[in-house]
Amino acid sequence: MTATFIGIDLAWKSARNSTGAAVLEGDDSGASLVTLATLSAEASVADFIIANTRRNTVVAIDGPLVIVNETGQRPCEIDVSKRYSSRDAGCYPSNLQLLPNASSVALAAELQAHGFGHVDHASREQNGRIMAEVYPHAGMVALWDLPKTIKYKRGSADVKQSGLRQLRTHLMSLYKAEPQLLRTEVLKGLLNPHLNAPNRTDLKSHEDRLDAVFCAYLAYYFWYWGWERNELFGDIETGYILNPKLQSRGTGVSPVDRAQEPQTHDIGVSPVDRAQEPPETLNLKPETSPETGDYTHLIAAAHQLARPIKPSDDCRAGDVASVIVSRSGKTYSGVCLDFSCSLGFCAEHAAIAEMLKAHESEIALVVAVDEHGKVLAPCGRCREMMWQLNPKNRDALVILAPDRVLPLRDLLPHR
Repeated sequence: MTATFIGIDLAWKSARNSTGAAVLEGDDSGASLVTLATLSAEASVADFIIANTRRNTVVAIDGPLVIVNETGQRPCEIDVSKRYSSRDAGCYPSNLQLLPNASSVALAAELQAHGFGHVDHASREQNGRIMAEVYPHAGMVALWDLPKTIKYKRGSADVKQSGLRQLRTHLMSLYKAEPQLLRTEVLKGLLNPHLNAPNRTDLKSHEDRLDAVFCAYLAYYFWYWGWERNELFGDIETGYILNPKLQSRGTGVSPVDRAQEPQTHDIGVSPVDRAQEPPETLNLKPETSPETGDYTHLIAAAHQLARPIKPSDDCRAGDVASVIVSRSGKTYSGVCLDFSCSLGFCAEHAAIAEMLKAHESEIALVVAVDEHGKVLAPCGRCREMMWQLNPKNRDALVILAPDRVLPLRDLLPHR
């Protein structure tokens, strides 16, 4: 059964702001981004939703759909803040004094007139026409088990660009999630690694569209998993927020990736890529063009593992994670480790140790990523170690950015 999933990043706080809108279409096997729009303050958000509505449609809206309290926070906002404020995902208050004529509430009433009903925890039905209020910050923390929210809303242009790059990396991880976000030209254009936004208006528009895509995925996630992996804060009478359940494994692996990942496994490509190009034909050889290779899935995999851990005052680990793809197409991973006694090792060391446990030593690709999603070049010690591990590793490709790699031999020019 196919369905439509609409995400709305609603400009409900100010009529001067624009609204981001995204439409996914799909079924149990995956969903594709088919429409992406930035709606002006004058455009009718309801008209956009109705124009894209089909028999089975779930709409996820970032904005309060039910407000009955005169002051303070709604009960659902209090509950979300209790759960996620330690991860910087507390809620702003919504009440009738602050928002006496909230456009989000008016939108909910208009959608009800077109056959939409609020998401209902008492119902096991996920088909039909359903609308739900969502809160992207809490959704991202829960879906990706983030220690803190991604900082892409506030700050200087450089700070926001850095946060937006992190968000796009996490969205790319949905290529191999369950349910799966399929690659389309529209989506690839949005998640292009180059972001040359000359002003804050362009950054805001880009942010709105990313938020809208994430909201649409939350709608898809609810349709796919239902109440098994979603929960409702509050209720329809006093206001509610639909959110994925936090399913932390304590491993730094994204909870949307249902399969438990062993230390050694097939290269992490999406099922669509796997169907089109089986592992034995994947071009992981040094001849891969550094200008055209797609390394975003490896960067996203490493970023998921980069979770700072502090088991004691004298030990810290996980600030950097590394993923290595061997010549056989297997992947290995590791995190950094530091002790106050000066002992420790880099993330690449840990990943190489995992390789050696499997009796492999030839590296095809290697990447290291910090907790913020920044790709890091290997230090001199790591470069020398990979060279000495196996002389053939001089041709190993070192990922330096989503669109840039260099062979190891070029990083040790005087070796």
